[in-house]
Amino acid sequence: MNTRFVAIIGGSGSGKTWLADRLAARLGAKAARLSLDDFYRDRAHLTLAQRKRINFDHPRAIDWPLFLEVLEGVSKGLKVTVPKYDFTQSTRSGKQGVCRPKPWILIDGLWLLHHRECRRFMDLSIFVECP
Repeated sequence: MNTRFVAIIGGSGSGKTWLADRLAARLGAKAARLSLDDFYRDRAHLTLAQRKRINFDHPRAIDWPLFLEVLEGVSKGLKVTVPKYDFTQSTRSGKQGVCRPKPWILIDGLWLLHHRECRRFMDLSIFVECP
């Protein structure tokens, strides 16, 4: 299967997730969704008060090795598990999702084009700018 990765990027609150969800709905079974937000580093070792002070709008907040491992697996046609992030607790939920290879992998996230290793997977990038 020829998988194409689409990066949907933009600032916080710009509508990245909204757009990715709408595109996924239109593409139906031909698309899978990933969110870079689910790859925030696990900070369960910190107190909730400490986690609430973390700057999640910084590339250091992302677990890049895990995210790249998922992209690599999907690009090779493998079904991969992905973490799920709990925004109420500011840490990973302990639950996991699954990403299966599809013709289109739609990924929303603020920092998707930050790392060269990540950019090499992207076939298309859409920048969402919202006033």
